[in-house]
Amino acid sequence: MQQSNRPRKQEQLRQNRSKGAYKERIAEAGLATEGYRVVERNGRGYDFKAVKVGPGLRNPITGRVEPKVKLVEVKSPKAKLTPLQKKTRRESKVPYEVRRPLL
Repeated sequence: MQQSNRPRKQEQLRQNRSKGAYKERIAEAGLATEGYRVVERNGRGYDFKAVKVGPGLRNPITGRVEPKVKLVEVKSPKAKLTPLQKKTRRESKVPYEVRRPLL
């Protein structure tokens, strides 16, 4: 009789989810050191939206402080973007950043 690979695959998925969550926390900490904060988490096309607000972001013409917004996708070093992620990057009106933490 052939043994099922299901338990092994489930364990691999569990490990991958755990590693992904860890790398997202690393990316979030890196963004915080750059002055960004995560305002929205999303599983469709990007992992989260980050916003940077500060006095140095004043528009010279209008004089208003305008936040810097970017979409962030966290990937492992060899992982490729999915078709939805590529579409989101291409059609996004705000910068789309792919972070690849090594830890």
